[in-house]
Amino acid sequence: MKSTIGLKPVAGSFFLSIIFSIYVLSHSLYAQTNKQDQIGNIRKEYQKINSELGSYRERKVTWQPPKPYEGSYMDHVNYTGYLNSSHDLILLKFSRGEEGYWAEYEYYFKNKELLFIYIYSGEPDGKEKQERIYFWNKKIIQALIKEKFAEEKKTINDLENKTYDTIMNDINKFARDFLNDAETERKKFYQALSGSELKG
Repeated sequence: MKSTIGLKPVAGSFFLSIIFSIYVLSHSLYAQTNKQDQIGNIRKEYQKINSELGSYRERKVTWQPPKPYEGSYMDHVNYTGYLNSSHDLILLKFSRGEEGYWAEYEYYFKNKELLFIYIYSGEPDGKEKQERIYFWNKKIIQALIKEKFAEEKKTINDLENKTYDTIMNDINKFARDFLNDAETERKKFYQALSGSELKG
C-alpha cells in the first residue's frame, strides 16, 4: 500500500497558487481597464474644453520678472488663459523659444487640478516632438510621445503615439516636476492677470 503522506499539502499549495495567479491576473486586467477608462475620460474632458472655448473668458497677459532683472527677454512669458464663471483656470497656453529651439505648452485643469499636458516642441535640426501626459488624482497614469526626425517624410500628426518610457519609468519624479511646473505657470498667469486688470 502506497503512502499518501505529503500529497495533500502539495495539492493544496498547487491549488492556492492557481487561485493566487487568477486573482493577480484579474486584478491586473481590472486595473488596465480602469486606467483605459480614466484616459478615455481625460480625452473627452480636454476635447470638450477645446470645443467650448467660446464659453470661457479668454485672457491674454504677459508675465514679466520682478525688477531689477538681468536675465534674457525670453523669460517674459505671453499667456493665453481660459477662465470659467468661477474665475478658475481651465486651460493655459504659452510658448517659449530661443536660438532655434521652441516649445508650445497647453495645461488643462479640472476642479483646480492638473488633468492633461500637451507639449509640442522643435529643435534647430528640424526634429519635432509631441508629448501627452495624463493625470489622475495628481498622479501620472499615462505618458505618450511622437518624435519626428528631419529625414522623416510624414508629418508629425501622421505618426503614431508611443509610450514615453522615460517618464513612465520614473513617474513619481516626473509627476512632482510637472505638478510644480504647472502650479508655477498658473501663479505667473494670475499675477500677470491681476496686474493687467489693475492697469485696465
